[in-house]
Amino acid sequence: MNPDPGNGGAPVAGQSTENGTVKERLYRHNFTGAQHQLVGLRNAELEQESLALLRSSATLSARIEQAADGQQLVVRVANTGAGHALPTGVADFRELWLELTVTDASGKLVLASGQPVDGSVPEDARLFRKVFGDADGKPVGLKFWRYAKLLEDTRIPADGWRDERWMLPAGAQGPLRADIKLNFRTYPKWVNDAVRATEPQLPEPPIVLLNRLQLTQLQPTQLSSVMEPER
Repeated sequence: MNPDPGNGGAPVAGQSTENGTVKERLYRHNFTGAQHQLVGLRNAELEQESLALLRSSATLSARIEQAADGQQLVVRVANTGAGHALPTGVADFRELWLELTVTDASGKLVLASGQPVDGSVPEDARLFRKVFGDADGKPVGLKFWRYAKLLEDTRIPADGWRDERWMLPAGAQGPLRADIKLNFRTYPKWVNDAVRATEPQLPEPPIVLLNRLQLTQLQPTQLSSVMEPER
């Protein structure tokens, strides 16, 4: 893999062996991934590599659209740095979600979504994940052997995106200010609670900020970045 995870795949020059030839592009034979927390229990440097890789995986953009019943805030999460769906691995446990606040011209809060409550991501948060179900259509949770059907798949495909929409209250006066975060956690609080019940010394997985978009002049039909046609 690239010796500098998170740099977008740019070549890294150097020597692959002591006193060896300087090469224009180096490769490593070890790999890093999303499980930064457990890696960090053994090696803090490798944890930082995992975090750098995670933070290079996605970008954010936003716009306001006119809908039939009012104005909508549309947030696009684009998978720009991973060669697979986001999240991957145990995607039924990985937490990848949007947290946002929007205030109007007077500073009044007009929209909030995804703020953790007592360490848990709220049920109405916009999560990117898989949900596995049993034969009765109920989520299997930790009882993965009961898996019979896929209930939900909101992951972001490689080189793709997902648009999430929120209705804005009628009469919200612009320009609007938006603070949009893309958060990640290796597994949710309810899994952590179950694990720590038997292994209390294991630290809780932190919420990691992967990307953040702060806008101060959101207006109807104004784009925060160049948007492509829907796929």
